[in-house]
Order: sequence, then C-alpha cells, then structure tokens
Amino acid sequence: MNAECSVIEKRDSTKTHEQILEENEIDTKSLSLRAAEELSKAPKIGEIYNEVEADVKNIEKRLKYLSHKLQMLSINEANEIADAAYLLRLLRKPNHEIEMAGQMAHRGALLMLQAEMLSSKGKELLEQSKNKLKFTML
Repeated sequence: MNAECSVIEKRDSTKTHEQILEENEIDTKSLSLRAAEELSKAPKIGEIYNEVEADVKNIEKRLKYLSHKLQMLSINEANEIADAAYLLRLLRKPNHEIEMAGQMAHRGALLMLQAEMLSSKGKELLEQSKNKLKFTML
C-alpha cells in the first residue's frame, strides 16, 4: 500500500501548474482577461499620472492651436497631429474625433511627401529632356 501511495504522490508532483489549475476548473486565459480588464479600469493615482495629465493638457492645447492655424499645415505639423492622437490613446485619453484627425493628418502628410518626391522627379525629367534637346539640336 505504501508503494502505491508513493507512486500516486510522485505522479501528482510531476503535474504542471496548468494541469493543476485545469483540474480545479480554473481557466487561466479568462482569468487573465478579467484581471487585465479590471486593471485597465483601475483609477490612475500617483505622481506619474499627475505629470501625464499636465502633458495631456499641453498636447490638447497644441492641437487646438494647430486646428486654428490659418496657413496650410506643414508635413511636420501633420506628423505632430498624428503622433499626438497616438499619444493620447496611449495615455488612456482616447478621443475618436482626434484619432480620426490624426489618421487624416498622417495620410495627408504622406500624400504631400509623395507629391514633393514626384515634383522633384518631374523637374529632374524636364531637365534631362532639355539637355537631350540641346545635344540633338546642335
């Protein structure tokens, strides 16, 4: 009988942590998801969060300034808007409209950059065409 108990104990001691949890009907995945959800809803209290809140106010102030700017936004300013929208989301201050504006600014910056590249390439081709005509018309 002691030998039989020893075999059972040895077999039980080789079980993994996950197997023991499964036997006790503890679903670790759903437990992790619930814990993560609760953690994300927990109030953000502490000095770091106070500093972040000040940064959020500065980001919002800058976005407001850019939204009222009369001149066309530069590529750098468009990038700034896109990055600000992303930062606000990371800082758990999401705003759907700001995120959409950030995505639009990002796309706009890409298009403007592509336009600059195309313009540069177009000028280069025009110069090559002019040079080709010079050598042809000699």
